Amino acid sequence: MHSLGDEVRAMLPSFVEAIFSFGWLGVVIFFVLSGFVITHSLRKVPPTAASLGNFILRRQIRLDPLYWLTLLLTVLTLYFPPSGVQTTHFPSWRSLLANLFYLQGILDAYPWVSVAWTLCLELQFYLFFLLLIALHSIFNRTQYNLENRWHGLAWLLLGTGVLFSTIGSLVRGAWMVSAWPSFALGCLSYLGVQKLAPRWSVLVLAAWILGRQVVELILGPAQPVNFIDWLEKMMPFSCAVLTALLLMEAGWRQQMNNWGNQRILLFLGRISYSLYLTHVLVTTVFYDLFSSQATSPELHYVIWLAGIGMAFAVAVVAHYFVEKPTIALARRLKSSEI
Repeated sequence: MHSLGDEVRAMLPSFVEAIFSFGWLGVVIFFVLSGFVITHSLRKVPPTAASLGNFILRRQIRLDPLYWLTLLLTVLTLYFPPSGVQTTHFPSWRSLLANLFYLQGILDAYPWVSVAWTLCLELQFYLFFLLLIALHSIFNRTQYNLENRWHGLAWLLLGTGVLFSTIGSLVRGAWMVSAWPSFALGCLSYLGVQKLAPRWSVLVLAAWILGRQVVELILGPAQPVNFIDWLEKMMPFSCAVLTALLLMEAGWRQQMNNWGNQRILLFLGRISYSLYLTHVLVTTVFYDLFSSQATSPELHYVIWLAGIGMAFAVAVVAHYFVEKPTIALARRLKSSEI
């Protein structure tokens, strides 16, 4: 089975291929946005074992069913390829078990759902963030005000962001250490908007992230040779910082609702998780089924575009029939929390 329609992508116009080559920047931006949103979700959650446990349970109810369904469909597609051409490589069932519990990167197991590595990092973000909240609560037992506690947590977010930015290159990519500073930027941006932490904390972490990368590039073995090279190597860090600053600025100007209250953005936001998980599987299967009928580059483009349309259609169906019921269940669990 082809990987993400590689043959089609190779035939795309150069400007389209260039756009795809920078698609990974969306991951960095997503980590910042995730930190912003999760901090909002946790803002008024009491720092008790029951409340924090209820939160992670609701997150897993929200995330697991669609992920497991995508994993199952991927397995079936691998063993029963739509094109009828059997692959000679079948990953072990041990690797499937590792994928089931988001451990494929840590255990070096075959990644059945190729895009799920970011989801694995997200779960590590959540667990580590909850650990910081729990530790802060243990050492600040007299601080019961849910709003005031965030001032102390902001220092933990800033400290871990600086530390992990410094040592991130020494830790395997399967762990969230190198990606945590982007998530922490999003968290601090939200706290800055809500006046629960000083805005300068975002600027300090942003300056440290960019400064450390500049020093590493200057002193490292692969020094940039020109401006374009500098730009490419600094782009992920710059995107993270820019996203955090834009979020904070929009919040302070009270433009967050105006910027995000657009129909197309709301629609994409609703189906984003479904689209994220299923788009590779759908477009690959679609290409396997119809690529043999493409007798010209133009037909290849048509098949590729039709595959994208099918990916959106499947994402809408998955959202309404899988995501919405799990979201409703998670909300019921939240309302029944003691």
